[in-house]
Amino acid sequence: MAKFKCTVCGAEYDYCPTCAEYRYAPTWMAEYDTENCKDIWLTLNKFAFGHITKDEALETLKDKDLSKQKEYPEDLKRVLAKLNETSEKKKK
Repeated sequence: MAKFKCTVCGAEYDYCPTCAEYRYAPTWMAEYDTENCKDIWLTLNKFAFGHITKDEALETLKDKDLSKQKEYPEDLKRVLAKLNETSEKKKK
């Protein structure tokens, strides 16, 4: 069993891609500790590369737990800030 570190929130978790215990675990567990973190990463990257609009990104993220934002890597923080900035301008 190995310790992995989540790409998004930095949490450490147990995962072993070759152990029977994790045989049916999703392969994304090699990068993310929860499906929530996986979805956040995918959404922010799709927005950053222009594959989805800010409205689509905000819609997807509204049901996600973003409480660990301070732990996110700088690149994700910048994308999230840009997303929130464009969202705030739209409200005004």
